[in-house]
Amino acid sequence: MNYKDLDPNIQQIVKRMKEGDVFQPVVGPKAVMIFYLAEAKNRQAKREPIPEKERKHSKELLKKSQARREVQQKQAQLKRILELMRRGQPGRCSHHGFERQHC
Repeated sequence: MNYKDLDPNIQQIVKRMKEGDVFQPVVGPKAVMIFYLAEAKNRQAKREPIPEKERKHSKELLKKSQARREVQQKQAQLKRILELMRRGQPGRCSHHGFERQHC
């Protein structure tokens, strides 16, 4: 099958595939199509730099996501500490290293 003869939507699917990949079945009204990319000869990788505006936006989103994850981890850790303190289990607080009654 010639890539240029494919529907543009199917071309987008094939672009993302690597040799040997099988794409999930595409169900049509009269047929089911399964794409298997046997070989990708004459395929050229197209590399374009990410525009500066997009790059900055992505970095901001990543920083916000990391900060949110850190807050969630700290909250979970504090919740565990409080739970252990409420149970009154002997030993040391894993967060501070003090005896539980001092923590």
